[in-house]
Amino acid sequence: MSKPRRMKSFAALQAWLQTRLESVRCVSFDVFDTLLARCIEPPDDLQRRVAVLLAAKIGHVSAEGVLQARREVESDLRGVALSDGMDHECHFDPLVEGWVTRLVGHPDAELVDFVHETERELESLALSAKPGVTELLQWLHSRGVRVIAVSDMYLSHDHLAVLLDTCGLGGLIDRIYVSSEFGLGKYSGRLHSKVLELEGFAPGEVVHVGDNLVSDMHAPLRL
Repeated sequence: MSKPRRMKSFAALQAWLQTRLESVRCVSFDVFDTLLARCIEPPDDLQRRVAVLLAAKIGHVSAEGVLQARREVESDLRGVALSDGMDHECHFDPLVEGWVTRLVGHPDAELVDFVHETERELESLALSAKPGVTELLQWLHSRGVRVIAVSDMYLSHDHLAVLLDTCGLGGLIDRIYVSSEFGLGKYSGRLHSKVLELEGFAPGEVVHVGDNLVSDMHAPLRL
């Protein structure tokens, strides 16, 4: 579809889609703040909590020092991605390994697992499906429309799949695309292009739904 629309609810979106089902083969959703709502604001507070727990487990470094180490490793990884011709993206797995290595001198497997499990648990506690989204996704499936999720996020595909499943949406998403897995972001349009390529759809056959004016509106409209 070639024009942006502002929707006040998922029910309004469903009503709008109802008249366009002949041309819409797929609906693509942003994940955070679109399909899922957070009870933590700002979201970075969750990373701070992980840093506090990791500092307590290591025992010889402050929580602020742990958090700063994470920021430095993430910045380094994003810089490498840019120098390799990719977008400003990084993946959680090398981020955690690099983070732990910077703190204790080696990629301690126990600490790496602790970070993964802790961040996944805290994310699960902080997230819930937005009101009305389950009904919309069920309706789309009943009409034979493919439903995908596309997220600019450092978490892995599997991590995101667990979060969606925990919130009751896992069985309603046909496929998940995450910027960290491709090194491509929605904001540049490159992840949207990759999704179209992999899904085999023309741009006009897909409706993308999200909350970011650049990543979820201007970038896909350029296609």
